[in-house]
Amino acid sequence: MDAGNSNFKLRPSSFDTSVVTENQASINENSHTRRDKMNKIVDARGLSCPQPVLLALNEMKKMNKGEIAILVDTDTSKENVSRAATTRGWRVEVEKDQEEYRLLLKKD
Repeated sequence: MDAGNSNFKLRPSSFDTSVVTENQASINENSHTRRDKMNKIVDARGLSCPQPVLLALNEMKKMNKGEIAILVDTDTSKENVSRAATTRGWRVEVEKDQEEYRLLLKKD
């Protein structure tokens, strides 16, 4: 599946789903002046690696610090996104809800 393709279906989740998709991220980018403290949610559920990692890396590059929540639905994506974040100096907190994970990436 192409990372730019948004034809996949999102499953309901108990996580906060104020989701920022790639298209919304480009729109939101122009409406905020202080991106370094903004919290983001990236929904990477339904995507296979390396797409969740690439989406997470993209948000990490945009933000120097703050919090990013990444939603994933596989152990592989959880491990790969966590590894990519920690090697770039982000702290990672993992929450599990049934078959999904919420990775909270934090950097001061």
